[in-house]
Amino acid sequence: MDKIIVFILSIILLVSCNENTKTEEGFLPIKGSNIHYKITGEGEPILLLHGGFLNLDAWDYQITELTDNNYKVIRYSELGHGKTENGKEKLEGVAVIDEFIKKKCNNEPISIVGLSWGGVLATDYTLKYPEKVKKLVLVSPGINGWDWFKKEETREKYKKLQAAYMANDSLKVGALSFDYWIIGAKREASEIDKVVREKLKKMIDDNISLNWGKSKSTLDTLSSIGRLGEIKKPTLIVSGEKDEVDILEIASIYEKGIKNSRREIISDVGHSLNVEKPKIFNKMILDFLTE
Repeated sequence: MDKIIVFILSIILLVSCNENTKTEEGFLPIKGSNIHYKITGEGEPILLLHGGFLNLDAWDYQITELTDNNYKVIRYSELGHGKTENGKEKLEGVAVIDEFIKKKCNNEPISIVGLSWGGVLATDYTLKYPEKVKKLVLVSPGINGWDWFKKEETREKYKKLQAAYMANDSLKVGALSFDYWIIGAKREASEIDKVVREKLKKMIDDNISLNWGKSKSTLDTLSSIGRLGEIKKPTLIVSGEKDEVDILEIASIYEKGIKNSRREIISDVGHSLNVEKPKIFNKMILDFLTE
């Protein structure tokens, strides 16, 4: 009954701390799945795609500055993440993005910012629907077609994570994911701000508790790694200095493959750099979007 009520009342208007900024929160139905979303502000639309094990709240530290600069910020929780409800039918990530652009942006071109897994989906979408993308921001991105993991030092970590999945050990998967993707190989947990650390840890734990066993959206069947030269849109690639070595190598592949791109590296941060150093990150993307 509760799910029926939520579905019927799928669009809720909430007033944020800024009394002039409203947030529309609801569920977008797509082929049996209900995709949880929030839309804040008015102006030029921008879509934010979060990383694996996180949810739409991974972008909390970006909302105020983007809306203050006249952006309509759209974010949603990927299949198998957050409050999104998976249906029986598998969905392609590009199809979900396209539904949001059709239903919430009047099918007009928008800028897309993708973190990690969100960067994989953003790239797939840009290759499939280049006419619908204005600018592309890839943050600690993965890429469709990468053989996880090529580097020996990260391959062993991946094997441990896969073993935890095979053993159906959700607690271990959560602990290893936090260790690999939030802390990273090049620093200690104590080097990360406690508030940031706890926010991301809770997000991972909550996501595993709510969505264990649920699948993410599927990738495009055409690998993007060999087609980056087809991307003509202005592209910003943002890396964290202390991210995993494979992720840093992927960022280099993007930089070399997309001619109209540039890369920025933020010091002393790891994978979720938009949460660790939001002021630097926000200025970086705002400067790029207004160029």
